[in-house]
Amino acid sequence: MSRRGYALVVLILINHLLVHSQLSQPKFLHITTDNGLNHNSVFSIYQDKTGFIWFATENGLHRFDGNNFKIFTHNPDDSTSIADNVVYNIVPDNRGSFWLCTYSGLDHYNPQTETFEHIPVEYESGGRKYIEKKYTVPVAVTDANGQVYVSWSQHGIWKLNPQTGRLNVVQVKPEKDVPMDMGNITAMFVDDKKNLWLGSQTKGLFCYNTHTHMLTLWSAKHRKGYIPSFNILSISEDKWGRLWVSTSDGVFYFNYQQSAFYNVKPNPADPAGLPHSVIWRFETDRNNDLWFCTNGKGISKLVDKNFKFLTYSHDKTNPYSLNDNFIQCFLEDRQGNIWIGTQRGGINYCLNNNASVFKTLRSDPFQKLSLSDNSVTAINQDMEGNIWIGTDGGGINLYQPKEGKITYYYQGRRVNSWNAKESILTIYIDKNNEIWAGGYLSGLIRISANRKNARVYKADPENPSGLSHNDIRWIMEDSRGNLWIATNGGGLNIYDPLTDSFRHITADDPKNPISTNYTLTLLEDSRGYMWVGTYSGISRINLKTGKIVNYPRSSTLKGEWIYAFHETSSHQLWIATNMGLFSYDYQNDSFTDITHLLGISNQVIAGIIEDNDQTFWISTYNGLIHYFPRMQKSIIYYKTDGL
Repeated sequence: MSRRGYALVVLILINHLLVHSQLSQPKFLHITTDNGLNHNSVFSIYQDKTGFIWFATENGLHRFDGNNFKIFTHNPDDSTSIADNVVYNIVPDNRGSFWLCTYSGLDHYNPQTETFEHIPVEYESGGRKYIEKKYTVPVAVTDANGQVYVSWSQHGIWKLNPQTGRLNVVQVKPEKDVPMDMGNITAMFVDDKKNLWLGSQTKGLFCYNTHTHMLTLWSAKHRKGYIPSFNILSISEDKWGRLWVSTSDGVFYFNYQQSAFYNVKPNPADPAGLPHSVIWRFETDRNNDLWFCTNGKGISKLVDKNFKFLTYSHDKTNPYSLNDNFIQCFLEDRQGNIWIGTQRGGINYCLNNNASVFKTLRSDPFQKLSLSDNSVTAINQDMEGNIWIGTDGGGINLYQPKEGKITYYYQGRRVNSWNAKESILTIYIDKNNEIWAGGYLSGLIRISANRKNARVYKADPENPSGLSHNDIRWIMEDSRGNLWIATNGGGLNIYDPLTDSFRHITADDPKNPISTNYTLTLLEDSRGYMWVGTYSGISRINLKTGKIVNYPRSSTLKGEWIYAFHETSSHQLWIATNMGLFSYDYQNDSFTDITHLLGISNQVIAGIIEDNDQTFWISTYNGLIHYFPRMQKSIIYYKTDGL
């Protein structure tokens, strides 16, 4: 694995197994028009892949970053603005973005440009083709393949044509006595059998078979197994595979084996019963538990197969209860926090204090997974997926996630317990899967690919082709297979495996020196330069000619201590320093301070990682920053997040 992927100086492992939120005594906080919202009526909530929470309201689309809102509203002078301020629903697509159901049509959001594409409707009438650009879309749904289905006004089912980018009508085959006119569709759901269920405001419940195109009606008065109501509000499915339908006349579930619907009657007198017969919306949480958003009785969670419910509602004696019992939507985010949208009370949210964003490995003699020391200064991953951890005082720790165990190494050899002192500041795994490590006066440690043999290279003043210094800060392999070692006091060492010796590049060379012998970090860029970070600025080595250019601290490169380099996927060079983050302009041979882009003032930047989504993880002395360059937004994680 690439060394740049482990530039952070603190060991943190993303915890994908977050503890489920315990809501026995939830503390709900409230966000209203008094503290950020444009409107207190919230119709839909969604969390995108970057972690932002989105709220569809009666007056604009709101994006929440954990501290502030960015509100998207319609601008008649901007064709890329949202189609309408009334946003009914947010529907995820299969590309990491989402669709919006608005009062004036269907929109698709572009996260790169933060703009909206309006989807027109194309239809025929009287032998002529028409394109409708403004139409009301109360509901939409995407299936497992990303196909988008919508309904508008009283015009049946439509789906997106990926070739034209327009909505085309879906031709259905109604069964006998099933009307073609389905009325105003206000609810849609694709079940696990790929049936498209449609809820009408006046015509009842329909089921469209996406394979046979047959349309079936499941609403009928005085007919056993059918829903007696023709006003359908919401449709969903629970984790036991039962289809649920809410209507203006009650709540029903579908028994697939008996091919019949059954009514679940409300029982407000029973604390574990369904509190209300009118459910505006069904929602599911991370565990696929079904939540019922009621019309005046709060929100209820279906807790078992036998129709037992856990209900939260407004309590006038408790300021931390729900502030409105008319619930319109619900979301449990990836951290286990609960978000509830209400009709008049804005957003109610309950933080999951039991969940951390990060899981930490630490030194704890009472735990099986215990590091030898809490001061973690290096990390890398070998070809088997094992994590090699360098500590400042506890030597090398090998973490094997599959086996769930940690093994200690001293001077490159495995030990059963830790009772010595060894500083490891850098770990590198070469193309042969050999481990190279070094640190404060530890020398250069080499562990064989089979992990059975080890060797330690030490500086010897009597050996001019040996290691120049025992204090090692960085190890890396260049594109030609040469192993580079940055030392703190002995300049650079380049290892020759054929002669088992070292060549030196130092500040003592009168013709072609680096800036100082106290070097910290290295990076080979895509242009054939080796960048050397030191305690006295930067040295750049042309790998073809060997020519060295030194960049001391200046008005543009304010940082003197260079901790890390990173070449971005767009081939920009970023530099982490003791005075913030800088970029290098190859054309003008100059530096620019870009620390402000992170939303922080000048501070120590210790490491930089770019992930597969072209977002950046940047470690500082005051927290971990997740930076989104396209939006120029940052999320900062602190100790309270599990660091």
